[in-house]
Amino acid sequence: MSSRAEHPPRLPAHPLRFGPISLRAWRADDDDAAFLVAAWADHEVARWSPVPAEPTSTTAGRWLRQAAADRTAPTAIDLVIVDAVSGEPFGEIGVTEIDAERGTAVVGWWLVEPARGKGHATRAVDGFAVWLFEAWGMSRLAAIIAADNVASVAVARRAGFAHRANLPDGRLVFERRAGSATVRSRP
Repeated sequence: MSSRAEHPPRLPAHPLRFGPISLRAWRADDDDAAFLVAAWADHEVARWSPVPAEPTSTTAGRWLRQAAADRTAPTAIDLVIVDAVSGEPFGEIGVTEIDAERGTAVVGWWLVEPARGKGHATRAVDGFAVWLFEAWGMSRLAAIIAADNVASVAVARRAGFAHRANLPDGRLVFERRAGSATVRSRP
């Protein structure tokens, strides 16, 4: 494990690739805005993730510009999950509550309907976690998931996160530490 960088590195110029998926920065363009608007209309995305009250292309454009600013700070990192070959977007993964001094952050993700149930979320969460540990020197990641979000609970477990606590509001806290086994290293 590398030591924590005083100034976390930038995202690489090329997408992070994990088998059939890649993670890339959101682009403030019409294609990413249109995908985001469609994703916000997905029932499961809206059920488990905060979406704007008015999911329009204007709102998506503002969100995309803010995501770019957050990446620069970095106060948050939001990446789009895409098919590694076609580049077709089908999800999002990101970290918030980045504490560079302590090496901690909170990770979250979602996928649109056609991409669910194919292992894409597990690959994205595991690969992103490993990248954060190695490139940014993070030591611990948390995932805070609604107890009845069975799919995300399963993804967290498969991606090496262990259940650590139950919050009073019914959400579960999962944690993964640097150096823990990854999906790729398991038999």
